[in-house]
Amino acid sequence: LANSSLLGMFSILAVLAGALLLFLLFASIPILYFLVLPKLRDRNFPGPHYHSFFWGNAGDFSGRPGEYMVVMERYRERYGKTLQMWLIHRRVVQVTDPEGIKYILHTKALPKTDAFNKVVGVLGRDGLVTIPNERHQAQRRAIVGRFNDDFLHSLHGFAGQALKEFSATLGKAAETGEIVDMDDLLTRLTLDVILRCAFGAKVGNIQSAGDKHPLPAAITVALEEIYQNVVLHPLREIFVSQKPLRTANAYLSEFCQEIIDERRRNPNSGGNGDDLLDIFMNIPGATDEYVIGEVITFLVAGHDTTSHTLAFMFYQLSMHPGIKQKVLVEIDNEMVDPNQTIPAFESIARVSYIRAVWKETLRLHPVTATGTLRTATEDTYLPASKVRMQLNFSCIPRTLTSATISP
Repeated sequence: LANSSLLGMFSILAVLAGALLLFLLFASIPILYFLVLPKLRDRNFPGPHYHSFFWGNAGDFSGRPGEYMVVMERYRERYGKTLQMWLIHRRVVQVTDPEGIKYILHTKALPKTDAFNKVVGVLGRDGLVTIPNERHQAQRRAIVGRFNDDFLHSLHGFAGQALKEFSATLGKAAETGEIVDMDDLLTRLTLDVILRCAFGAKVGNIQSAGDKHPLPAAITVALEEIYQNVVLHPLREIFVSQKPLRTANAYLSEFCQEIIDERRRNPNSGGNGDDLLDIFMNIPGATDEYVIGEVITFLVAGHDTTSHTLAFMFYQLSMHPGIKQKVLVEIDNEMVDPNQTIPAFESIARVSYIRAVWKETLRLHPVTATGTLRTATEDTYLPASKVRMQLNFSCIPRTLTSATISP
């Protein structure tokens, strides 16, 4: 009887062990397919070696804000203009060759990935950043058409008002010897300008509000959270609290809804002619959710790149006093009226040296977004490098320069 009991117990254990082994065998199939085999298959493609089969190179991009550009510059110097990296299970090819970027952005065979649309769509909704290619061009033409002389004149005029506040802040700091964060001041300056001239929003002066105004902080939190979610998609959204992003998004949505409601109460609050808000609201079938997505997109894109490029330009001028002196001479030559805050609109076309300094700053410090994730719906080749873009893998077109980008 005892032997029979032991035999039965061993039989049960054997069945359980067999079932466990069978489960592990089947569980290992997707792990092998998604994590191991792709890395073995593409091991000879130029790019950094992954740190682990699970995380890939994701650990390189999960540090402090701005680290992405430093790492990618290092990668490019070592592996070339087209290289691969692994973000957990995703093979991502980074393209920095201008011809390759142009092809990727224009071909219909490389649409935005579901991961990009899902993560970025938290802020952009169904706006210009995430809409399908077939709708993107028509919508983009409608928006770009607003950037005419009337819009640029209004932009220039309000920039003059905002610059008075900016100059006063810098003048006070110079008198007291206070150290200021130029990037932060310029962020508030450009937000003031874009809110007033693009959306007619009179929300008080963001510059003078300083840290008390929640808008700049909400944008910063949202961008940082979305960046981390893109790198670690989809695991970060599952295992890491999304409360900071939800809180920032809720504030931005409420802020933009107030702008929309104010325009409905006062249709002429945008000034003479239609501004960007009018264009968004008058698109056939446009819902408030869609308009909010577009307003958030332009708030971020309209100020972020400009403010950071200005900060880099001031930094470069401080490091090159000879160039700074030439810029000051050109400004003085255009300041016919000593009471002017900025040169007249018509004289902007004549400041060729300042324009050259601006373009050189853009070359040395490209501050556009980290790229747009595209996926191949069919096998295709980049025309310049002849790199094969295989079905169902992601690529990031991104412009980098050969200059070292400061952390």
